[in-house]
Amino acid sequence: MQACLLGPEKADFLTVTGRDEDGVLRLVIPLVCRRKFGLRLLEMPDFGVTDYSVPTLCPTLATDRDTLLGLGARLTTELPAHDVLRVSKVRHDHLPVVSSLFAGNWQHHEFSGHATDAYTDHAQWRRESLRPSFSKTLDRKKRSFYKAGEGQLRRLHSSAEIDNAIEFIARIREGRFESDLLQEAEFRKFYASISEEDQQFSEIHALELDGNLVGVVLGLVFKQTFYYLLIGCDYDGYGKFSPGYILYDEIYRRFMEGGGTIFDFTVGDEKFKAQFGAKPVSMHGLLRGNSVLGKGAVAALNAKQAFEARRKGRNTAERS
Repeated sequence: MQACLLGPEKADFLTVTGRDEDGVLRLVIPLVCRRKFGLRLLEMPDFGVTDYSVPTLCPTLATDRDTLLGLGARLTTELPAHDVLRVSKVRHDHLPVVSSLFAGNWQHHEFSGHATDAYTDHAQWRRESLRPSFSKTLDRKKRSFYKAGEGQLRRLHSSAEIDNAIEFIARIREGRFESDLLQEAEFRKFYASISEEDQQFSEIHALELDGNLVGVVLGLVFKQTFYYLLIGCDYDGYGKFSPGYILYDEIYRRFMEGGGTIFDFTVGDEKFKAQFGAKPVSMHGLLRGNSVLGKGAVAALNAKQAFEARRKGRNTAERS
């Protein structure tokens, strides 16, 4: 499934595993090596569809920093030949683990992740996390929507409905985002596949009015957390109802009723996330040169970013 996202680009996929003395699997790190800009780039698979990067490991290993540092030292010497190692989109709470495995000069990303605090009661979450004015607006929009006809939120299960929902999101997004990966057939196929094949960990919800599709949200579910990935809403036809707001609120309500506690809006600093009580989580990335060519490329990139940051700071000061 990973390879289909690269199209004709060639890449070598590898998976690093760690086992204890009894042969029990304790650690899994998926990696891919490919050529970018003439460099051999080694990275955790992202390809534009991953919001958070973190290895899979058992809870006891996650807190054993000495063992992790030892594994990181071995990784440094045993990874395949590469010019640059890149690990991006690492949440602040995952950084101690990932930085132990991949040592280097970790940097803050300019964007954040966003997640709500843990709640088990929807009404309490609304009272404590949403501004009263926004909560009233949300209720007014929902009343107006459900009075306009037969409105409902459905979780989709069939392949036909899921395929149609992914196509709906792609149509809604067309022309809105530069280099939108969802406009490519292989990426639509990828999202449809994870929604159809592993419904224990993926959920796709459709908001409908009188049988017409109004909006769709795709997310992943893991350990009582809903990770929001994609949304598409027909704002031309139903914008007066703010269907995105209705979707988020209704999905979170149902998720809590089923035992869920956290709604994670993942990466991006859109204003609506704060309106729903989500709090920013800093994100981090690593670029580590592993050859003369790679170290030179990383140094050049760091210098470029520092120059752009200084120029941005000067422009801001001049405007103020």
